[in-house]
Amino acid sequence: MTGLLLLALAQAPDVLNEWLSLCNAHDEAKLAAWHEKYDVPRMAERRRELAKQDAAQCAENGGYEIAGGKVATTAHTVISITANKTGVPMEALLRLDESGKIIGFGIRPALPAEAPKVLDLAAFVKKIAAAGQFSGIAVLARGGEIVQQAVGGAADGATKAPITTDSQFTLGSMGKLFTTVAIGQLVDKGLVSYDDKVGKFFPQYANATIREKVTVGMLLSHTGGLGDFLEKRTPAMMKDGVERASEFVPLFEKYAPRFEPGTSWAYSNAGLALAGAIAEKASGEAYPAYLRKHIFEPAGMTASDANNKPGHAKHLVTPYTREESGWTQAPADIGSPAGGAISTAADLVRFADALRSGKLVSKATFEKIVGLGSLQRRRPRLPAHAPLRRHGLPVSRGGNPVGFALSFTRGAARAV
Repeated sequence: MTGLLLLALAQAPDVLNEWLSLCNAHDEAKLAAWHEKYDVPRMAERRRELAKQDAAQCAENGGYEIAGGKVATTAHTVISITANKTGVPMEALLRLDESGKIIGFGIRPALPAEAPKVLDLAAFVKKIAAAGQFSGIAVLARGGEIVQQAVGGAADGATKAPITTDSQFTLGSMGKLFTTVAIGQLVDKGLVSYDDKVGKFFPQYANATIREKVTVGMLLSHTGGLGDFLEKRTPAMMKDGVERASEFVPLFEKYAPRFEPGTSWAYSNAGLALAGAIAEKASGEAYPAYLRKHIFEPAGMTASDANNKPGHAKHLVTPYTREESGWTQAPADIGSPAGGAISTAADLVRFADALRSGKLVSKATFEKIVGLGSLQRRRPRLPAHAPLRRHGLPVSRGGNPVGFALSFTRGAARAV
């Protein structure tokens, strides 16, 4: 570890404490100044947006109180905090680069220390739902066995139908895990290598730099330089869906990478879409069909769907998003290799157990998947192909489609 990195690591708790102080003051202007001071230059255009999000989050939770000591590692600094309105335990996470600039930052819920043996999950969910801080389902599981689960809130704001254990959710970027597993399976079969270039599968890919220099591993680890494509999806796609992942490729293949492939990191939905299209080429199967046959069925995920065609989910929760005018129904999404599949909490427990037990990929590939993703940016959540690591264990993946917020956490003996 370099001296500069050690210095940045030592500085991180002070940077986090500074944010917490501004958060508790609900001072959006000073939060914007904090972002200006510490964010990496590429985040400049989002500083005001991020400060607004921070202020709204802080007001919603009534600010935070530091509840425990810091945990500092070479990857990130974690401070245990408590939301003042609900008493819900949370974690503030921060990662700085050698220059002291933020490359990972976020607030996420944390399990109380007594979970899962003592925690009364139903009482916990009831408390935060009553405070308007939760509408959904929470599950504690050990291996593939659900220990506790609790629900709160409505599946549809108009009908007030309650969320149940059968409720299905659009997973957003959590669905990137399925693309990662699909590639891992094809690696196990010798049909794909993480070092394969894009051009091996798409010799006519429009941008030469991406075609000749970007590897499958770079696509999965957000280091290939590709950007986004979700806003470029056509009205016909959103209405009727798609048959194959390759249908998304023309939406972004002409764009140059944002940096020299392999030299930096930037969150990339297009990279995962391209990885899914590569899975199609290598397997000879359409991406949605591949998920159903090789991931959902072996894992016993009977309530999950690729969501490439809208309207098939019987128990899908209606998404809502909070605007300045109040809560409004969010537009429906369609699935792609970058996310948007549909699942239930119980199915995600089955997925986690199948993945870790070797039912979906070999042990060697599982370790490779975990090891590929050491870079974290902006929010300390799991990158597309690998979990954020805490104490050496794969623990987390989040997804935030419009109208939902999801967290999937794995530990030595628990999953949420």
